[in-house]
Amino acid sequence: MAPPVKKVGILPTAMFGPYQLDRVVGRGSSGRVVRVVDTRTGEPRALKLVATAPGLLHDELAALARVDHPAIPHVHDVGRLADALVLDGITFPAHPPYFVAAWI
Repeated sequence: MAPPVKKVGILPTAMFGPYQLDRVVGRGSSGRVVRVVDTRTGEPRALKLVATAPGLLHDELAALARVDHPAIPHVHDVGRLADALVLDGITFPAHPPYFVAAWI
């Protein structure tokens, strides 16, 4: 039996780990970008959820998180969702990669 799919709406109280979801700011064929607020620091961040080719991107995102260059937004967090979810009309399968970067 397939695990249930969690539907997430962008509400003032919607959370993604330590990140409070604010609004979808980018839509593309590979996923969504959501403006979030890091509740630990109060700073805005960009959350990218990847819906396509999830197996191929996690290592690349982890490598990007180690890059320190003024022309590249700092990546604060990299991981995989625990469960499948629907966000802004797109279904993300279980364990898709995500990353959280500086809001620019």
